[in-house]
Amino acid sequence: MRLCLVFLLLAFPAAARAASLPPRLFPQPPFPLVRTQARFLKPTRFGDDVTVDTSIKFGRTSFEIEHRLSLNGETCAECSETRVWTVRDAGGAMKSHPIPEDVRSKFAT
Repeated sequence: MRLCLVFLLLAFPAAARAASLPPRLFPQPPFPLVRTQARFLKPTRFGDDVTVDTSIKFGRTSFEIEHRLSLNGETCAECSETRVWTVRDAGGAMKSHPIPEDVRSKFAT
């Protein structure tokens, strides 16, 4: 599970910057984690040249990030996590909120 969290911290902010998403679109705190899962299929070692493929799927108020780590074309690990888009209400409590269309459009393929 740590693998998924590390990838999220590294991959999603980089993708968001690459997509030129303005900081105002990001809720504070960003994206509470509501589900995570990992399957480790084959070992990798420090120094291995691995490939990480990442995809994102949007729901109405949540999104799922999936990572596939491979070595020499063989899948070594599969990870996924679901996060919720939130805003703060007048009292400061976090509430789920529909993901803005301009965010979704930046990730459209």
